[in-house]
Amino acid sequence: MNFATKQSLKILITGIIIFTIIIVLTYKSTYEELLTLELKNTESIVDEISANFECHLLEKVKMVKTLSVAPAIVSALEKSNALYGALPEKTRAAEIQSQDKKWRSIDDPADPFIQKYINNDVSRYLKNQQENLNGEYGEIFITNKYGAIIASTSKLTTLAHAHKYWWKGAYDNGAVFFDDRGYDDSVGGYVLGIVVPIKSGSEIIGILKANLNILGSIDGLLSEKEDPRTGNLQLIRSGGLIVYKKGTEPLSTRISPELLEKMQTAEKSFVLTEKDEKWLVSISEIGITSGLPGYAFGGSFESIDHKKGNTGESWYIVDYRSMSNITESAEKTLRNFLYHGLMLIIVLAFTSFKIGEQTAKPLKELIRQTAQIAQGNFDVRLKAERKDEIGRLGISVNQMAQTLKETTTSIDNLNEEIAKRKGAEEEIGKSRRRLKTLNKIIRHDLANDFLVINSAIKLFKNTPDIAYLEEIEKRVKRSLDAIKHYREYETFLDENTELVELDVSTILENLITEYPTIKFNVEGDCRVFADDSMYSIFKNLISNSLHHGEASQITIKASSEKDVCIITFSDNGKGIPDEIKEKIFDEGFSYGKSGKTGIGLHIVKQAIESYGGSIRVENNIPTGATFVITLRKVNFT
Repeated sequence: MNFATKQSLKILITGIIIFTIIIVLTYKSTYEELLTLELKNTESIVDEISANFECHLLEKVKMVKTLSVAPAIVSALEKSNALYGALPEKTRAAEIQSQDKKWRSIDDPADPFIQKYINNDVSRYLKNQQENLNGEYGEIFITNKYGAIIASTSKLTTLAHAHKYWWKGAYDNGAVFFDDRGYDDSVGGYVLGIVVPIKSGSEIIGILKANLNILGSIDGLLSEKEDPRTGNLQLIRSGGLIVYKKGTEPLSTRISPELLEKMQTAEKSFVLTEKDEKWLVSISEIGITSGLPGYAFGGSFESIDHKKGNTGESWYIVDYRSMSNITESAEKTLRNFLYHGLMLIIVLAFTSFKIGEQTAKPLKELIRQTAQIAQGNFDVRLKAERKDEIGRLGISVNQMAQTLKETTTSIDNLNEEIAKRKGAEEEIGKSRRRLKTLNKIIRHDLANDFLVINSAIKLFKNTPDIAYLEEIEKRVKRSLDAIKHYREYETFLDENTELVELDVSTILENLITEYPTIKFNVEGDCRVFADDSMYSIFKNLISNSLHHGEASQITIKASSEKDVCIITFSDNGKGIPDEIKEKIFDEGFSYGKSGKTGIGLHIVKQAIESYGGSIRVENNIPTGATFVITLRKVNFT
């Protein structure tokens, strides 16, 4: 496998691994945040619907109470109570039982005895209200304070009611009683009875009961709230029977055992698995059904005219939302991440392959030509047009070939030629090592940009802002530019670069403009022998202070002493631990956060030493680090 292929394959594999980790972590974080948000969302939905439902029931109570205050009803009750009240208690009870027995024995509503109760002034008033709100009411009837009917909109099963749970619930406590009757045969539907005490002053003089066809109201309240955001809404009893579920007969089904078990806990929102499907479920109890002051809620499971009545259970609103619908948007976003990320990785790998091919091309030619020389063809000559290590290597090989040719006739000359050939081979090895170092630098810069791309993707996950994608694109372009323009780093590796006179303060003035957020204090000046790489050396030291030392202020001093110029970089960062001061200039040594310049202190030291200078590190008082550079000074005559 050739150099270019290896490089592109390494980048591709590394990118895929990093990106896979990012995708997994991003999805996990997104899922958890989305779940927390949607749990709160769904909880607020059911609380809102529960509150609306409670208001709806209170409106029904007001409507029924309005009926109870009619003067005709109060007057009729007072007459009936006076009539029955004049009788001794036992006689009164016997009379009511006698009338109840007679009532039960008559099936014909047209019978004069039945008509007395269902066709009087009060019953006609009740029927008129019933007709005005068509479909709202089932039967409406009123009993006196002894439980005997005085008026009804239709013939009921019984005339006497004082023994019934709902009558006692309203009369004994003076409270509005909700009679959750379940399915009522007399009405032919689901009925909720509202039982209201009728008072004269503080005394209860009678009981009014209105059986409401509640199913239509329930359907209206819940159906209008159902949409993709709210999911599937249900009204249930705390015992598990489903009062309302769209498309299902009331009280014909129950909630799952898993949900019933969850209802016993304090959780209001949770993820529930039913039949291998995950649901986000929220529940909210309707407060008025749980026994608020002034109200009672209950029933009897079976009676003469209704089935599956309420036995003391409260009502709950339940919202089912499919988890697959909730996570769909997050999964779509992640798919977009995956697509764009893979595209970037492929582009980087392809670019690396192309640049690697260009970098390796002269080496291939060099290998081919040196192979011919190794076979004894000393007339081979390489084109040595390049000015870098490879060009110098070509010159060395040509010189070696010429020398071999000239000295092959003499054993002494041959030995001398062998010695020179070894030197040339060492030069080849040295150049290869330099090329390897250059390759490391390029990979180092690419890795830095990958880290930034990684962070931008993570931020985009939290806030899908196009700015993050633009940052990724910028970093990709920067990586490509860094690879194409690595000539700056080649200067560090070139031991034969011609040194020129440079002004330290001029370099620093141009450099510090790149760091507008950092406070610089530049003192002194001197001219030194160096090359254009001094800019990158100073830039690397500044970046070191920012990214490793986390400094916010840097002081740079330049002073002359005899034939040398001493340049110090001092920062107010966290400094360099004593145990690593001797190692920071070693090749391959790293500590803490990764640098950003792509050069490294090892290369900085090599470059300064190639100028005939030196560099060392000291502590800065009270905090931070100081790098001291010594270079040959330009003496003015």
